[in-house]
Amino acid sequence: MPKSFDLGSLIQEHDTITDVDGTVYELRNQADMGIVDMARAQKLQRLLPTLVKQLEQKPDDANLAQRIEKAVNELVSFIASALPEERVAAMTLGQKQALLDFWSKAQQERRNAALGERKAGPASS
Repeated sequence: MPKSFDLGSLIQEHDTITDVDGTVYELRNQADMGIVDMARAQKLQRLLPTLVKQLEQKPDDANLAQRIEKAVNELVSFIASALPEERVAAMTLGQKQALLDFWSKAQQERRNAALGERKAGPASS
């Protein structure tokens, strides 16, 4: 009997965020990204901790704070590309970080599921 491979089975559903006005926006999945997109996202993710450490050493450095804000905005806009720039700019840093944490956790769960990893449950006897 011939076998069949369905490419549609590789397409993942997208997580969403709901804005305060009820508008729902889809988030990008890492599985949907090309190599250039992945490199860009990873660059931003690596840059942020470095900038934050620098700001901890120079808390009054307004230029450094602006670079952090710009990098966070860019990363949020990258994963929630349909979210208007004005809306991203209006979000608090805490809201942006919560969104990034949500997205990172969802992507990790997808990777784990794809690898067949599951959380261990209680042992059965």
